[in-house]
Amino acid sequence: MAYDLSRLDEHRFEDLCRALAVHVLGPGLQIFGPGPDGGREAAFDGQVPYPTADGGWKGYGVLQAKCRMHDVGTRDAQWLVRTITRELDQWGDLSRKRVSDGRRPDYLIIATNVRLTSVAQSGGIDRVRTLLAGYASRLGLKGWDVWDANTLSAYLDAYPDVSRRFADFLTPGQVLTEAIEMIGDVWTALTSGGFTVGQGQPGCRRAFDTAYRAAGGAAVLGQPSSEIYDDGPGWVQHFTGVSSASPYEPGYPEAVICARFGKPAVAVTAELWDAIRAAGGLGQLTAVGYPLVSADTPPLLSTTADEVHLDGGDWQAGRLVHQPDDTWRWKPQLAFSFEVGHTRDWHTATGDPMDLRLRCAATTRWADIASMTVDSAGRRRLVAALREDSLNAVTDALAARFTLGTVAAWERTPDAEGYNNNRFVSYRRVYRSPQGRPALGVWARFQLPDGLRDTVVSLVDLRMDFTAMPGHVTDPAGPLVEPDHQLDTATMSRCLAAAWLTATRSLPLAATADPSTVPPAGPSRIEIHVATERPWASSPGGRAIGLLDMLDLTGWGTPPAQPKPWMSATVTTPFDLTGSEVDELVERTLQYLASGFGFLEPD
Repeated sequence: MAYDLSRLDEHRFEDLCRALAVHVLGPGLQIFGPGPDGGREAAFDGQVPYPTADGGWKGYGVLQAKCRMHDVGTRDAQWLVRTITRELDQWGDLSRKRVSDGRRPDYLIIATNVRLTSVAQSGGIDRVRTLLAGYASRLGLKGWDVWDANTLSAYLDAYPDVSRRFADFLTPGQVLTEAIEMIGDVWTALTSGGFTVGQGQPGCRRAFDTAYRAAGGAAVLGQPSSEIYDDGPGWVQHFTGVSSASPYEPGYPEAVICARFGKPAVAVTAELWDAIRAAGGLGQLTAVGYPLVSADTPPLLSTTADEVHLDGGDWQAGRLVHQPDDTWRWKPQLAFSFEVGHTRDWHTATGDPMDLRLRCAATTRWADIASMTVDSAGRRRLVAALREDSLNAVTDALAARFTLGTVAAWERTPDAEGYNNNRFVSYRRVYRSPQGRPALGVWARFQLPDGLRDTVVSLVDLRMDFTAMPGHVTDPAGPLVEPDHQLDTATMSRCLAAAWLTATRSLPLAATADPSTVPPAGPSRIEIHVATERPWASSPGGRAIGLLDMLDLTGWGTPPAQPKPWMSATVTTPFDLTGSEVDELVERTLQYLASGFGFLEPD
């Protein structure tokens, strides 16, 4: 059947393409919502059952939607060729953010609402495919395809659940057909006594029936009260539960059976289901995903559980944790990565350089952030917390080791070193040499989203200048740092653990009296950065110093022949950890750093 896709606006057409792509390319597809997408509506990374199930593509692929809003049918092919050419030129431009910050695709699918002719060589389909073939070697494309209006119409026939969702473009004849089918479904439901398990999605019937019987069937879940429908990254069907026949017989609450696309189904009580939906904000399952089903998952998930593992959402893997106040809170699943954000270089060009920087940066997203601000009460909370912070004892011990003088109190940084306003906070605590030079210090910064970034950032720097330490000897033939001034891995670990606690416990007080009660709007992460501030001489005769000059990393094994001037790693983790949990996680992070930056243990 031919669908009138010209009735869709640009955003609605992109939604349609994403919905069809989930069915055609498989449930592992990553979906990109409204906003800047770097030329992507959806992407996959791995094996997909396309163009055939046996000979599917394997690698990184991108789907792009191109919607023509005016004069559809007039010079459609010319318009599409021009549009795709501009797009391919952007993928070929190394200065473009989509290339410099991301990666070029191995496979590319262009979806469009224009209808292309299939005349050999001169038809629109061949012209567009010839264009893509011409760019293939330049962009490194291994495969490509075009989904025009004809192809999309065929997919809509194959996946009627999607066509029902996008009724905006249905023709009057199809509306009549859908109405007849709906009347038939209602008649079936009335004459059969209700809905059936798996009704609405024949492909899900077996998985849902298996989950239904495992949870106790009609005796526990009752009867289906809806068809299966898609919600975010999966399928859902509601059940009535079972009312108690007497005070002496148990009743069972309403429930749902749900399943991520392509994953096993499981039954969930309505109360827990409501908590899962609320965890993502505004009932958005696209954020937190669906319950993760494993061999240990109970056949009926309920609020008696302490936690429920979730996956498949935009926030990636996480847990819904039962809180002491009987509420539920989403927390990210622990994960390590070498992908770091902007915080590695944030505030590194301000003030005079020192030698060593140990940085701990905590980033997260909070719901309802627009109403938050840093006011005088928040600054008083923060300063009070900084004065009692465990980081003080750690740095005091370092200062004593280096025989530095007394330390000044926490103070606002000068303007050249950090902002202080209703969205930014910047404080420091500096130990100086007998000559008055900064030798050791802590810089603590906090930032609410500023329009350029949507994350809340807490950043703690511990910085050292070994030339300002008492006892430093300037000898061109000698070591750049006195051996007894070098930091070993145990000292690094103590410093970073204390900075971690400052970043997650103290700094957020600038914006809220109780950070643990702020609903999350995404996963929370810690970035650990170890860097030299003088990787090269900034002036003739200037000082250049490497990490191995300042750090005793013999405990990590044999160092790389050419060590980098920085080492960074990211830990996805909840922030409400105990001190001992933070100590252990810092140790694991440093081991992860060592393995990723070339330190080899003895064979």
